[in-house]
Amino acid sequence: LLFGTCVYWMVGFVATAQGFLLYLALFFSFNFTMGQCFGLLSSVAPNKSVVQAGGAVILLLNVLFCGYIVSPTVIPDYYIWIYWMMPLAWVYRALILNEFTSNDPVYADGLGDKILRSNGFLYKGEPFTREWISYCFIFLFFFLVVCFIISAACLHYLR
Repeated sequence: LLFGTCVYWMVGFVATAQGFLLYLALFFSFNFTMGQCFGLLSSVAPNKSVVQAGGAVILLLNVLFCGYIVSPTVIPDYYIWIYWMMPLAWVYRALILNEFTSNDPVYADGLGDKILRSNGFLYKGEPFTREWISYCFIFLFFFLVVCFIISAACLHYLR
């Protein structure tokens, strides 16, 4: 809580209670989901070396395909499925939408949509809308449930 609070205000995100609470909800949801994802990895892998290598691959894919390093419109069609499967891509998109589609006067003249367009955050040629923030929570929930079920099955049948 302390880390998330410090980061939010130091970065200079939109200064509203709604924006801050949404950020914290995304922060905790993502941490919990990735914890379960890495827990799944540890329940599948036979030893620590495999867990460390697998964790590095998961982290690499999350960072590379989240939309920060490589814009979503630049990702080739044959890799776009990775973008849609990575939890960090969903959370990063929700954070961007939290900022650029807020009611802040800075973005009132359509500047937020222009920023989304210029950075490639488009769906079917149009900038993502705020409803995608709720889709992020839905995705994280189902990703968490799938990781939990597979992890439980692996621990029951493999160990």
